[in-house]
Amino acid sequence: MQFRLAPGTNQDDYRTALKECGVDSTQGGYFLFGPLIILAPVVAIIEGVKYSQRGGVQRCMEAKGFKCMENCPDSSSNKLSEAPQKPVDPQLLDKWTQTIRADKEREWVFYAKNPKGSSFYYAPSSLSAEDHRYLYFREQVKFSPDRVENFSYVWRSVKVNCIDKIYKISDIVALDKAGNTTDPKTSDPGWRNLSVGYPLDSFVYKKCEEKITQGIAGDVRGAPLPKQDK
Repeated sequence: MQFRLAPGTNQDDYRTALKECGVDSTQGGYFLFGPLIILAPVVAIIEGVKYSQRGGVQRCMEAKGFKCMENCPDSSSNKLSEAPQKPVDPQLLDKWTQTIRADKEREWVFYAKNPKGSSFYYAPSSLSAEDHRYLYFREQVKFSPDRVENFSYVWRSVKVNCIDKIYKISDIVALDKAGNTTDPKTSDPGWRNLSVGYPLDSFVYKKCEEKITQGIAGDVRGAPLPKQDK
């Protein structure tokens, strides 16, 4: 079964929910599919759950906000995802368009490519550090054309706590595959743990080392992105 993480939850919340719904590591593996920087809530996969138990697990997980997306015993759940989406507020769409226009004017430097073919860039002009702890930058993601998501480009602000090795993203805007401003379809996931192996995390470790650890004896403060909370 595949579940979509509930808005505002993280991997620990997912594991806790599984245990409360009767799934533990002795029954089979369960893991997150893909890095935590995916725009939509990450898809979580459960393996090894007996078929007779799956209906109960699905109902329990969905009651906690983890929507079943594939291999769902109760297929009626999927009908909810087919409901028409509410149109985006025109004023919000215009605000996103203006942000995208400004982002397109930035200089972008490539730093990584993930296994799915998407390319990652950062804007050197946006990179700054503060209080020997926080790192800020603006990021651009160019999606591979064969990705299922209806995005061609995405821009977002990244705030990193280099000491506690956590980060959060905000101010996300996106273009669809036709090049039109579109709903980035995201909610604030809060702080997330950094780990080794994903493009964003590897890049962040390097920049934290350059801007925070090695520069701690000097003045590394820069002008952070506007209205970033600490």
